[in-house]
Amino acid sequence: GIAAAGLSLTLILGLILKYFQTDTATFKIKKNLMVGLVCVAVVIGAVALFKVMIPSDKLSKSSLTPIISGHVRSMGDALKNGNYSLFLDYNHQGIIQSNGGRAKAIEMLQETNKALLENNTKIVSVLLKDVHDIKINEENIQVIITQEVLFDNNGKSINELQKMLAVSDDSGKSWHFININNKTKTEVLEFFPSLNEHLSL
Repeated sequence: GIAAAGLSLTLILGLILKYFQTDTATFKIKKNLMVGLVCVAVVIGAVALFKVMIPSDKLSKSSLTPIISGHVRSMGDALKNGNYSLFLDYNHQGIIQSNGGRAKAIEMLQETNKALLENNTKIVSVLLKDVHDIKINEENIQVIITQEVLFDNNGKSINELQKMLAVSDDSGKSWHFININNKTKTEVLEFFPSLNEHLSL
């Protein structure tokens, strides 16, 4: 899975995904991947891709799922297509800055993509798998989701599930993603102290 040291792919993604590996013996790649970000979690351009305000009384799993799904897909497409600037727009900006800034993040993403290609591996898609918990505090919305990352390794399909935190600070107009795969609440609070205390990880 992707271990986040802050944010990343988003992808996606904490800011720096230090390791990217699956449980499949034939596919195990160590890398410095920025994702939060989709990645993983992967899953970019302006965060203003969705500009319609969601009324507070309409914030439910059924209303948020298609919105978040669209952003996860866009974030994954950006990562897959090498649009790292757009991908990073989907990662939480505070975490990006605390881990060296955008230039360093883009460099890491380029190195990660090179490592994948050297292993005959490419990202096929990043999709929303499920929405688990939603907490709202005025304009701040925090959602625990699972995203599914599909890889192609020498013609063999490999999928990986990643737990992500989706965050909106403007009532759902824009979204950022933080990779919290295999992280406890205490560990997440270390790099994202604004975590809603009532959120179930």
